[in-house]
Amino acid sequence: MAVQLQSDVNALGFAGLSAFSTVLSAMSADNIHPSAMLQLENLGSLFHVNGKNAGLIPEVLKNAVSHPIGRLSISVGWRRGDTVSILGETAGGQAISLLMTALAGIYVRYDYGLILSSLCSSLLPKSMPASNPMHLADVADLVAAKATKLSIGNLLAEQTHRVLSVYDQLGKKSPKDLLEIPATESIVRLFECLSNLQQDRHLVRVSGSIGIVYLATLILFMFPQSAMIAVESVIILDNEGRRIIIEIAAEGPTKLQVETELSPDSVSSTTPITKMPRGYCLRLSYLWDGWVPKALHVELGKYGLILTQEFLEAFCQFVVRITPHLKLSYFQCQTSKTQKTFKELLGHDYQRRISTTFKDICHYTPDGNTPGPVESWLQFSSILVRTLGSVKCTCGKCEAPVMSWRSEYRDCPAHHLSRAVGSIFSNSIMCCVLEPQGPVAMNMELFRSHPTIDGRDILRTLGTLGGDIFPQEVGYASSPFFGYEAFLNLNGGRGMSQGSIIGKSSKGSSIYPAVLEDFKISPDAAFTFRVYEGAFIYEGRYYEQLSHRGDTHSHASEQQQEDLSILDVSPITRSALIQPLSLTATLRGGFGEVLVSFSVQVSGYFFSLDAFEAVLNLMCLDVSRNCAHDVDSPLPMDLEQQIVVRKVGMSPIKEKINIYMTHGDRRAQFLAGGCVDSRDGCLLLNSCLSCGVQQAREGGYLALIVA
Repeated sequence: MAVQLQSDVNALGFAGLSAFSTVLSAMSADNIHPSAMLQLENLGSLFHVNGKNAGLIPEVLKNAVSHPIGRLSISVGWRRGDTVSILGETAGGQAISLLMTALAGIYVRYDYGLILSSLCSSLLPKSMPASNPMHLADVADLVAAKATKLSIGNLLAEQTHRVLSVYDQLGKKSPKDLLEIPATESIVRLFECLSNLQQDRHLVRVSGSIGIVYLATLILFMFPQSAMIAVESVIILDNEGRRIIIEIAAEGPTKLQVETELSPDSVSSTTPITKMPRGYCLRLSYLWDGWVPKALHVELGKYGLILTQEFLEAFCQFVVRITPHLKLSYFQCQTSKTQKTFKELLGHDYQRRISTTFKDICHYTPDGNTPGPVESWLQFSSILVRTLGSVKCTCGKCEAPVMSWRSEYRDCPAHHLSRAVGSIFSNSIMCCVLEPQGPVAMNMELFRSHPTIDGRDILRTLGTLGGDIFPQEVGYASSPFFGYEAFLNLNGGRGMSQGSIIGKSSKGSSIYPAVLEDFKISPDAAFTFRVYEGAFIYEGRYYEQLSHRGDTHSHASEQQQEDLSILDVSPITRSALIQPLSLTATLRGGFGEVLVSFSVQVSGYFFSLDAFEAVLNLMCLDVSRNCAHDVDSPLPMDLEQQIVVRKVGMSPIKEKINIYMTHGDRRAQFLAGGCVDSRDGCLLLNSCLSCGVQQAREGGYLALIVA
């Protein structure tokens, strides 16, 4: 059925367009093509949505919030009167917004752009100007980001559990293809069929098993009050006004049929459902609250497995116990450096942070009787092996489940499931470093990359805690850069570029390091990320990321360093190592990103520091061990020959242990991190200078930052 336009937009001309200057201004600011908006609004008018999401979507689209990032002239949130809010004013705009949110929650941009384009081509008048699929995807991106809180991932997890529970109660083995992702052509045909529901006495029947849980989820996301679902003849959902009948049966092709109520045998069309290739990059997101069990429901459900309470408790118990001991970066046997653990990353309050995080994301609260990390591992590993044992290995290379978490991708069901569990495990640990504010989502983009935390690292860590010593060498090097990127990717996929990204906006939320709010190191050197609902807003536009401006110099010039080095500190104590400085942070709009630069004024000189390096190094810098001495005791004369005192902005001298003058100035301590490589520096916290220098010599550190 085609929609008849009520006016000829092409005949408006420039004079007519001026009447729509406010709307056009909003679209221009959001980089949205007007004809794409018009097409999509008309497409949405073909679908009469209902249910909870239909009631929420107008308010969601018009939502306007703003959270300033410290004293920077940038905020995170949604602008009042943006393009998306325009869609919330009409029934067609609200309906198409639900459709775009659902599609963007499952498929990649290329595919949902083509789905929307195909639907416009088949259902709208041929006389209507056709938009490029990229323009349609641009609108979908913005709408889906703002409507993240509706979360089709949560709904998919619920339906997966409901369907598999019926098979479990019936004592039947569930079909293996329930959670195959439907091909884009099948989704186009589904909504072509659903558009027939505008006509009286028409109904749509979906029957079979291939990808049917995804189809049912899409239907329940938009039309829950019109649907009936039966699993092997057992009704799990029914409505009086049912016009969409979903019949989940034994393995076999899934079919779409359009029928009439007065003549059920009269079928106007029958379409088989096909599936996407295995290994398709899934884009599911789950709301922060309880996302771990929901993700496990879906990933285990793909292989007909039900998440048991025993598995979930063992999973959560082990993650809680092992997290404080894991290294931030990977093991490197050739170095004597301690490498930062998550315990040090989270600061003195690490136990509360870990406990609160897992209470939120797992709905799990550890008690005093919880066994230690080694005992928890033995319990979890046995349950993991038993659970995954029913999934057949077709590659002949699968070892113990955790051993394949970071190995190369293989087209093997057992390998797929092991990596999926590893991704959930890894992401749940990294969530401890996040401080979410509001309804934010967690992203599970599987199969593009391996889990950040390697199973072999876990086994090595357990060996240091009394478990079996794991002898296998790790065949890769540590990279703080990739560790930082992994934290940013927790709320969505990779950014536009692979450069020095400081913060990222994706899937309806923005993540950035908390230090950007005041540019000061925390008293216990904890490093966390803030996550807020919304995109980065700068000068009235949305931006995808915060990046370092690459045209700045990292340190003072050689001449400036010579002048800065003229220093007379005697005796050398921590309290004497202080040097006033001022910091200026400047912003500039770039191509989809806000560029950040730091300028420092010290001792009459003005120079720039790399903002990304300062942030990255603060996250990775090791922390000195505590000592029993007076922390302000002077450095012995025999050690003075081994050190050199440096100011912020000065490069470290390789032949000496460089001590930076940052005492009492948490902003200077943060900036000093940008002067040294993260592998060469150490934060001197609750330790005297003498013990700090001794630790630096033992660990091979080049610089001490007095904190």
